[in-house]
Amino acid sequence: MTIPNPILLDAYAQISKQTYDEVSTTPNVSAGANGTYTEITQVVDGSLGFQARAFFNDTANEFIVVN
Repeated sequence: MTIPNPILLDAYAQISKQTYDEVSTTPNVSAGANGTYTEITQVVDGSLGFQARAFFNDTANEFIVVN
């Protein structure tokens, strides 16, 4: 997948980074004119090493799950 918008690409990179942080301190990621991605849930299971977060963007009507 190619993402030509550098602001959106940065938002996706921030979302990916937050997914693997032990504690997310920034639940919202701005994507400029594309709106803001708000973290709606997270699953962290240390015993299995599994982490996932789900984000939603009202402006773009986009739902992202990163694990």
